[in-house]
Amino acid sequence: MPYEITMDIGAPIERFWEVLVLVERWAEWSASMSGVERLDAGRSTWAAGHA
Repeated sequence: MPYEITMDIGAPIERFWEVLVLVERWAEWSASMSGVERLDAGRSTWAAGHA
């Protein structure tokens, strides 16, 4: 089942990408993530749900 959500973000696109690529910090600002661990330069693993 496809799932899509759209929202407006009050920041320049450059700032958005600066924040988004810091995958190790996703759990700080996303309630749907309980943790993220960088495996190497191209891969990550994460745990969804509440910590």
